[in-house]
Amino acid sequence: MVHRTPSGLGTYAAHLARALTARDAVNAYVVIRSSDSPSPIVPGERVHEVTLPGDLDTPRNLVRGRDITRLGLDVYHSLHHFLPPGLGVPRVVITLHDLIWIEHAGLIVDGRVFGAAARVATHLFARGAMRYALRRADRVIAISDYSRSRALARYHLEPSHVVVVPHGVDRDRFRPSAASSSLPDKAPYFLCVGNTRPYKDIPTALRAFAMCIRERSNLRLVVVGRGDSTAGLQSLAHALRIEHAVRFAGLVSDADLLTLLQEAIALVFPSVVEGFGLPVLEAMAAGCPVIASRAPAIGDVAGGAALLCAPEVPDEFATAMMRLLEDRELRQDLRRKGCVRAAQFSWDRSAEQTLAVYEQLLER
Repeated sequence: MVHRTPSGLGTYAAHLARALTARDAVNAYVVIRSSDSPSPIVPGERVHEVTLPGDLDTPRNLVRGRDITRLGLDVYHSLHHFLPPGLGVPRVVITLHDLIWIEHAGLIVDGRVFGAAARVATHLFARGAMRYALRRADRVIAISDYSRSRALARYHLEPSHVVVVPHGVDRDRFRPSAASSSLPDKAPYFLCVGNTRPYKDIPTALRAFAMCIRERSNLRLVVVGRGDSTAGLQSLAHALRIEHAVRFAGLVSDADLLTLLQEAIALVFPSVVEGFGLPVLEAMAAGCPVIASRAPAIGDVAGGAALLCAPEVPDEFATAMMRLLEDRELRQDLRRKGCVRAAQFSWDRSAEQTLAVYEQLLER
């Protein structure tokens, strides 16, 4: 789950594993990692790391169930929502992040060459593999009420079978700046963070920004994250005649990301659908105002500490962006509210709730 290329899933896996082993002084842990992940993920006397090549949830690695069984585990927790067949562990937990692969398959891969074939293959694999995993697991941990509700509705699981354990946020890494909250002397900018797959809907941010820059020519937009669909987005920026004001920064260091969040006018997060929306939580923890879509999981995370807009409506996003740009008091208010809201989430609390699931299964 933890690869050299940063991802929300990798963040979850690494932080949860570290928080679990720090909290639990009784049980021993085996961390199964891919060969390209940084090592060690979780140092400690009661932690043993095992390397298996590739990902455990891809078709070419479905035989890994036997390898995992040989480890002699009491509980196996898959931190993604798939399980390899042939798993002989007596107690199995999976984390359900979202049902995007199932319910929004067209938003996973863009329209490049082979895009349609990739979408179909991804959807067919996910449909069978996720159903198997959800029914095979003894407990399902959903990362949000929205993901839980969609799983219960689609797969008719027992409500007691699925518990919600929200993500945490690393407040040592994401923290507000001690500097003034006024706009920086350099060109003010909005920020987008995350991969650029279609469900993130960066085109809405680009179209909204194009409206804003007509009013304020010195504005900039910075897009940070994996460039899954960057070529198409660059073409759209060119068509909108804003390519001179948009920077696709790709992957950046932790220090640079924090600086970008602390100095941005706001994070613009127009995702059509999310299982949780970790960038929203991290931005609030860093004191960055948030403008996001009114998707269910995102609203739950924001908790009234962000400006929410209708998904796929650039006009609403542009209005919110200009409002924040021109209203210093509103920016300060959202910073305060965001920090208070982010303080309600921690990886230690996520670990506490996850450990409770393990202990319930071990008591059976």
